[in-house]
Amino acid sequence: MDATPRGEMMSDFEKAVSTDEFADADTQPKASAHELKKWWHRNTIAPRFYPYIVKRIGEETTPDGLRYLYFQLARREDLKDPNNPDNAKRFRVELTQQHKICWPDLPSTAQLATEAHPYGFLMLTADWEANANSELSNAFDVTSLRESGEKWPKSARTKDLLRALSEDEALEDMPLLEALNHIMNSLR
Repeated sequence: MDATPRGEMMSDFEKAVSTDEFADADTQPKASAHELKKWWHRNTIAPRFYPYIVKRIGEETTPDGLRYLYFQLARREDLKDPNNPDNAKRFRVELTQQHKICWPDLPSTAQLATEAHPYGFLMLTADWEANANSELSNAFDVTSLRESGEKWPKSARTKDLLRALSEDEALEDMPLLEALNHIMNSLR
């Protein structure tokens, strides 16, 4: 079991920050975790994700097309597996269908990692965090390893939400309840 108290950091590099500018973001994996400075705060409507710097350990694609990513949390590569304390703790996410757990595309970059550049960002949800804490027997709180910046994506404005739901800019100027009613009726 990990002897480090809950929430204590074991890293010697600054937390990455978010940027709205794609050109300023680290959108490719890096050879070391220290090189990851800015994650792209992509403006999209989706569930809430938190950025983590991870080290890709491996990947597996099953015959039915599921793509599993195996990784360690880069800020605590020393975490041990509670079930096998001689081994480092490896986490696994499925990239093709677990969109409520992890985001498999930019701003995540871990899915692009290679042997030469194994470090990237992985956007993970509170559901993943709760499961990871449980896997660690709650001996360590993984939320302390989140990178800096806001949750991703930012809260959507009503106009953005209506446009995304309906792809109809004319609904932007309707009162929210009326516009949602219009959208729901069009789906019947």
